[in-house]
Amino acid sequence: GMGVSVADLANGGAKSIAIGNFSGEPMSLYTQAGKQAFIDRAGAMRLANPTVAVLTFGVMFADMDLDGYDDLLAANGHIEPDIAAVREGWTFAQPVQLFLNDGGKRLVEVTDRLGDAFRRPMVGRALAVADIDGDGDLDVLVGANGGRPRLIRNDSTGKAHLVRVRLTGVPPNREAIGARLRAVVGSRRLTRFVTTGGSYLSQSELTVTFGLGEAKQVDRLTVRWPDGSEETFPSLAADHLYRIEQGRGIVGRTPLRR
Repeated sequence: GMGVSVADLANGGAKSIAIGNFSGEPMSLYTQAGKQAFIDRAGAMRLANPTVAVLTFGVMFADMDLDGYDDLLAANGHIEPDIAAVREGWTFAQPVQLFLNDGGKRLVEVTDRLGDAFRRPMVGRALAVADIDGDGDLDVLVGANGGRPRLIRNDSTGKAHLVRVRLTGVPPNREAIGARLRAVVGSRRLTRFVTTGGSYLSQSELTVTFGLGEAKQVDRLTVRWPDGSEETFPSLAADHLYRIEQGRGIVGRTPLRR
């Protein structure tokens, strides 16, 4: 295994762990089954076949289309420059892959629909996501072995809405690493975490993004801080970045350029 990322793919409370693997072994997708067991659901989620021939380093769950379900990104590239000479169908440079989450039922590869930025092969390694242009949706940075990184701007989210949350904790954990955020959006319950590391040789932004689809607000947001304390905030309007400080509540709200 190389890169790793964690998400609640079906928004039902069960965590899934994606792990990038070597060529010949598909990506692993270990999903929580009860309190003490995980099962590999890569095949059931349609993830196995598209990932068996690639060598996956960077892995990241992120809601790229803002529908409220975390999607999956993969940065791929072999370690042997001449691999094509000894293994048919395998290549040194490989495409960046995106799998859209179909309501928690399967992960659908859409790489071929996304243009040259994804399809053009590279020797991918690190992978991170952040909103680089202030419009709220998540853009992608992919590091390359022996080459330039690739910055992919996301302009595909259309009229979907979102809420972004930036937490500040109490010392010494000012970045609130380990915090859990739960958003109620109509009948849906969305869970996100503030984490560091993951993926491979990279760090994504610590701001949390909730894709809302057509919804116009988060009805209720509950933050469980790293020390175990909780705070709840009602009615967060869509298409804004909220800054929340532990013990002080919402200290800032900035509209996003949608």
